[in-house]
Amino acid sequence: MIITQLPNTPNYIFTCTQDTSFFIHEVPKELSNIIILVTENNTCTFVMATKQSTTITLNVTLAERNSHFKGLFCFMLSDNTQVTLNTQQTHSAPETTSNLLVKSIVYDSAKSIYNGIITIIEDALQADAAQNSYALLLSPDAQAYANPSLEVLNHEVQCSHGAAVASLDLEHLFYIQSRGLGKERAEHLIIQSFFVDIVDYPQLCADFLGNAQT
Repeated sequence: MIITQLPNTPNYIFTCTQDTSFFIHEVPKELSNIIILVTENNTCTFVMATKQSTTITLNVTLAERNSHFKGLFCFMLSDNTQVTLNTQQTHSAPETTSNLLVKSIVYDSAKSIYNGIITIIEDALQADAAQNSYALLLSPDAQAYANPSLEVLNHEVQCSHGAAVASLDLEHLFYIQSRGLGKERAEHLIIQSFFVDIVDYPQLCADFLGNAQT
């Protein structure tokens, strides 16, 4: 991997010349603007989990044939915390794939904002891109917004996006409590199941879920 900082900017460019994985728990300010270039026959995995206020901009370019990207963002926000995540997935070459998933649990008066764009250029034939955002609101004042969008310039692709925001399912909570668990334990199990994707990354899982609010 080659790391370059653009002069006089906070932007970092990570050029993935081999299979590369990023695991970030809490976000240092110097990494608020991230550019990732993935080269031929390589895969980049990017996993971030945070409970702090931050603004993150991530631009990923699948620059060469058979390059791949997998991204997972997990946010657990409380008090007046606010996270804004902006992502750009650009497919510039054939037979590339990207899959980006954003999950947020929001308490109190916290807010989660996600803006995502997938761009597939004319020459990126047989590209496969996905982008999904899910938020669970655990208080009446919690807020979550998602704005996914697509720009597809050829027809030989698979491309999808989606977003959903929901409150805690009280029937689900009651069902778990009926099995002999208290409310706090039941909510904690719901949180763990919501963030099941991060279980595959033990580097982050214990720190992120170990201190869940419940």
